Amino acid sequence: MTDGVTRTDVDKTMWLVTLADIITNNSTRQEENLVVILSREESWGPASERNSNALYRASCIMTLYLADTEQTKTQTFTANYWPLLSSLHLFTEEFRLEERLRGHGLGTWITQQFVLWARGLPPETRVWPIDISKADEKAKKTRSGGTGCGMQWGSGSRPGKTAQCRCG
Repeated sequence: MTDGVTRTDVDKTMWLVTLADIITNNSTRQEENLVVILSREESWGPASERNSNALYRASCIMTLYLADTEQTKTQTFTANYWPLLSSLHLFTEEFRLEERLRGHGLGTWITQQFVLWARGLPPETRVWPIDISKADEKAKKTRSGGTGCGMQWGSGSRPGKTAQCRCG
């Protein structure tokens, strides 16, 4: 069964990322290696009165492939732009990295990639609030406007528009 929507891969970018050892007073976290693939996809539907160019959805998908001793684990984060609603969901679900990947700036880097992609969308696109983890919600720098996640919004503009979204 088809929904009448055609999906196309627009672009893919791949990185090999090495997260350095973290040594604290009580513990050591080992170096982590992962492959990160950023995919940009577009979904097209039949043209209509409201949508002459027939773009149904544009997505930016970040997939992390984590090397593990027994199997490869993946984590995927997705941003979706809905042209008919003129809205952007920077993260479609709670943005929460695996524990072993936290503390390296990886979350900030992922968010910055999404923000860079979003800057190419129409400037009046509405950006919906981002669901963050309970721990991040309590953190002062995250609560203060998303700058801890790599974003800067104009004063009083959250959730804001894509034109106000900047990399921090």
